[in-house]
Amino acid sequence: MNVPDAATSPSVVGGAASQAGRAIAVAGEALVDFVLEPGGGTTPHLGGCSFNAARTLGWLGLPPVFIGRLSRDRYGRALRSALEESGVILEGVVATDAPTTFARVDGDGHGATGCRSCMEGTSMAGLLPEEARAAMPARVMALHVGGLGTAVEPQASAIVTLVREAGTETLVLVDPNCRAGVTRARSVFCDRLRDLMCLADVVKASEEDFAYLDPDRTPDQTARALAWLGGWVTDGRGRRDLGNFDAVLRTAEFAALVAARTCGRAGAEPCEDGRRPSGGGASARREGGCGVALRRVNASRGGRRRC
Repeated sequence: MNVPDAATSPSVVGGAASQAGRAIAVAGEALVDFVLEPGGGTTPHLGGCSFNAARTLGWLGLPPVFIGRLSRDRYGRALRSALEESGVILEGVVATDAPTTFARVDGDGHGATGCRSCMEGTSMAGLLPEEARAAMPARVMALHVGGLGTAVEPQASAIVTLVREAGTETLVLVDPNCRAGVTRARSVFCDRLRDLMCLADVVKASEEDFAYLDPDRTPDQTARALAWLGGWVTDGRGRRDLGNFDAVLRTAEFAALVAARTCGRAGAEPCEDGRRPSGGGASARREGGCGVALRRVNASRGGRRRC
């Protein structure tokens, strides 16, 4: 991991302006995973669900606005540099003197991981609702939220605010990315995620996510209980495209493969080289067991569904 000794950033970077047309916003966490190696040492990897999503969008030529806090310390500067190098728009970043959020990741040798993190009092946790609002572009095509960004306050409330205030023309994608051990208030975290999924147009979830949300049910039962239909995702052009299910299915197969390969890399780090991996469909499901769920929506409906 490259940790540059760059100059510190301004305390707050102003409200984000969209590029030509409508913007994509990614709100959530950027952190450093310390992966425990077989020999007992640890290797740092830049990561976080929202951080990875923003970088991947940048690589695909869809530069998003990243909304979240980054530390002025050397790890925070490394996170900022990685986002910038990926083409991510940083006008939604709030800089802080709080230390960068860390997570310790233990692998089991088969791709599964355990995670322990320290979030309270760190860079990720302190995003305020008013800061998140100020960072949102005026016209948002899609909003991606989830992961650890919804596990700790006040950032969790900031993210919920963005979702609840999203316009009916904004496609909302939620990635639960549940990690056992990341929060002591598991029931509160799960209730918050369920509320967000009820407001979402697209949910990307793994079997591990569903098991975390409801350990007494199978993943399929949990998905159905949450009123989702499995196997779909959108291509990011907006809610109006959710009606084109042939295109949605093709995109879902590609997205599942990308997610599987990303989660199979230490960190996990998105795969920059090979941005359009071959394969999909069953091969993607075998490789990572990553699922996607989409509510069949009517883009002309009057408002966002509340559960």
